Amino acid sequence: MLLRWLIVLLILPGTAVLSLKAQTIIYGKVVTESHETLPGTNIYIEGTYDGTSSDAEGSFSFTSSLSGSVIIKASFLGFKDYVEEVALNVDSVFIEIILYEHINYLNEVVISAGTFEAGSNHKSEVLQPLDIVTTAGVTADIAGALNTLPGTQTVGEEGRLFVRGGDAYETTTFIDGMIVRESYDISAPQTPTRSRFSPFMFSGTSFSTGGYSAEYGQGLSSALILNTKDVATETRTDFSLMSVGLEAAHTQLWDDASFAGKASYINLDPYYEIIRQDFEWIDSPTSIDASAAFRKKVGKNGLFKTYSKFNMAEMRFNHDPFTIEDERIDMTLNNKYGYLNSSYKDVLSKKWILNTGLSYTYSDDDILMDEDIIHERSQGFHLKSVAGYEYNERIFLRMGGEWMTRAHFQDFNDFEANFENRFSFNEDIVSSFLESKVFLSKSFLAKIGGRVEYNSLSGNLSLDPRASLALKTGDNAQFSMAYGIFRQSPPDQLLRVEPNLIAEKSTHFIVNYQWMKNNRTFRIEAYDKRY
Repeated sequence: MLLRWLIVLLILPGTAVLSLKAQTIIYGKVVTESHETLPGTNIYIEGTYDGTSSDAEGSFSFTSSLSGSVIIKASFLGFKDYVEEVALNVDSVFIEIILYEHINYLNEVVISAGTFEAGSNHKSEVLQPLDIVTTAGVTADIAGALNTLPGTQTVGEEGRLFVRGGDAYETTTFIDGMIVRESYDISAPQTPTRSRFSPFMFSGTSFSTGGYSAEYGQGLSSALILNTKDVATETRTDFSLMSVGLEAAHTQLWDDASFAGKASYINLDPYYEIIRQDFEWIDSPTSIDASAAFRKKVGKNGLFKTYSKFNMAEMRFNHDPFTIEDERIDMTLNNKYGYLNSSYKDVLSKKWILNTGLSYTYSDDDILMDEDIIHERSQGFHLKSVAGYEYNERIFLRMGGEWMTRAHFQDFNDFEANFENRFSFNEDIVSSFLESKVFLSKSFLAKIGGRVEYNSLSGNLSLDPRASLALKTGDNAQFSMAYGIFRQSPPDQLLRVEPNLIAEKSTHFIVNYQWMKNNRTFRIEAYDKRY
């Protein structure tokens, strides 16, 4: 009996303590930065089940038996999480929770003035690889498909990109951020040319008809920015037998890497025999083409890419100079082309991203015109490094430097006049850029930057500002504007005669309205461009 009473006395105090343990009331209100209420916000103590949701007025209240310092969290879709350390050593705690809008990349405003983007990572998809190959009349040519977009003009049978009244050389092509020189196949006079690259090697396309980023230089009118695919998803082998040639391709996939190679032979003789041309061919165009791509994941976030392409092409024809007194000229064109592109990108930390790369272009032409022989050779390197820094959720900085060099010569031999001469030049361009991308709100974006460039041929040092703005006026519509100064060295045929020519300069100002809904796009744009 005595033992029973001792047990009861020992248990009762513990029970009393448990039942009388203090309860803290946590209450308050959830509002946005503009002091609008947020019903349905989830508020809780980290690591526990203590919590609740805000009501229609944004108010909330719940109790907890914990004591000391705890972490209060609040979350609502589309807003940054709220985190605060609170002491629960009193009967009640009032918290005013202010949630700030979160910049969601899937819904953010984007710059559209002068820019067309395509690819699964972009909201404003315009032309994907399948769109390019199914665009009528362009025969799977990138430039041909882009010539159907506003801001471009079709000039005769050129087949090249002419943007807002500019010449074809004023559009500069970049692959994985690296410059591509001589990006078109050779062609006979008055016949169309094609891009050297297949649309299926790219995962995304950005085509700017003006006002583009300060990262890209040496493009007077526009920039065609192509991003190659990452590591392949399957191992496969393909063979193609065509009326004009044959093609073989193989892709090999490993755990963290892939290799893809392709080779082709094209001869247009059978085609021209069936479909007669209003052109006097002696030997129809013939080409041998080979390309290879290697992709490898490095560490957790790194990716190394390398791409190479080699092409040999030749043709012979009678060229009509379109003058009554001149006879047709027996002309032969031979071209050897090589391109190498290597790039590496990595996420260095939560704040820093690195992109670096190197490209090399080689082009060698032999042109025979009756008794005259012209031999031209161009080659160039491009070394570039770009760093991205996230200052906070609303401010992004992008900065980098690059070195571009090109060497060109032309040997001209006139055997009838016993005359020969060489024209040549060597050019080095060193440049750097800084650009800030600022989300003033989820609907208002500003991009401001500039580019510094030094040219060894002219000795000129230039500073070119660039800026663009975009304002969403609804879920499907937005206004954009862009301004910038752009420079480009004169083309080879001018510099080899007068190497001291200064770079050409153009000023762009573009205003744009775009509406997109249900796979339909309405776009209207006005621009002012001055040389």
